[in-house]
Amino acid sequence: MEEPKANGRGARRRRRGREGKTVNHLTREQILGRDDLKREVIEVPEWGGSIVIRELRASEREVFEKRVIQAGGSGPGFAKTLGDLRASLVVKCIIDPATGERIFDDSDVKALNEKSATAIARVFALCSRLSGISSEVVDSVVGESGATSGDGSS
Repeated sequence: MEEPKANGRGARRRRRGREGKTVNHLTREQILGRDDLKREVIEVPEWGGSIVIRELRASEREVFEKRVIQAGGSGPGFAKTLGDLRASLVVKCIIDPATGERIFDDSDVKALNEKSATAIARVFALCSRLSGISSEVVDSVVGESGATSGDGSS
């Protein structure tokens, strides 16, 4: 077993786990320096091609989930709020594959709400899955509105 450095920072620690396997204890620098955001390509036939989806950063997910909670559950403006929530998630997740940067900004939510509901629902479902958004949150957005992804997934 390798001994950690006295200061504890920057030290790579290896220990034997319960099953005798070597466990690599990561340093702060290793964790913060790692690109750990999942990406996935999805075909969107309504838009004539494919796009790359990136999972939300933790801070982005917190903001999204707070918006869902604030939206409540019913009332005259709830349907519009649901559409805005779907599109607000989608704009944060579609990226340029070459740069990894978002291709939309938050001001594009209104324009995306004018696009195919089926396409938005499909992209929203993938964004939710990649970002670890709970099924309860997804159900409150997708289920209440009656929208489906069109491909049998949720």
